[in-house]
Amino acid sequence: MLENFKHFSSMEILTAGSTDYTLEDIPENLHKNIIPTLKVLEALREWYGKPIFLNCTYRSIAHNARVGGSRNSLHLLFNAIDFTVSVKSDLMQMYEQLIKYDSKKTFEFLEAKSMGIGRYPTFLHLDTRGIFNMRASRWRG
Repeated sequence: MLENFKHFSSMEILTAGSTDYTLEDIPENLHKNIIPTLKVLEALREWYGKPIFLNCTYRSIAHNARVGGSRNSLHLLFNAIDFTVSVKSDLMQMYEQLIKYDSKKTFEFLEAKSMGIGRYPTFLHLDTRGIFNMRASRWRG
């Protein structure tokens, strides 16, 4: 079972955004993949000082297809988190803070500039693709 983090419970992490599966449907061997992303999100939450709400973490193949996710989505590997906040205008500041973390090599477990950071009108996407030796990616949706 996945551990609780300071600001996010294991139940919240495992069930964010989907009713397609139960906790048992997320392969236990993937649980470790979300931990680096959660560490970054915890740091962002500390910096932000207000609640962050998880929209999506793991996606089954069927769920990913239904929402139009990429065939190579890191949600399928339980490495990505889509999240939002109450004040949507704060998302731009949070996006910029994530880019600062990445460019300043804030997290030892990631290669420099190795996060996937996506900005959408009502939420942000975060993944720590660097643990899979993938290069950074930035996008707007």
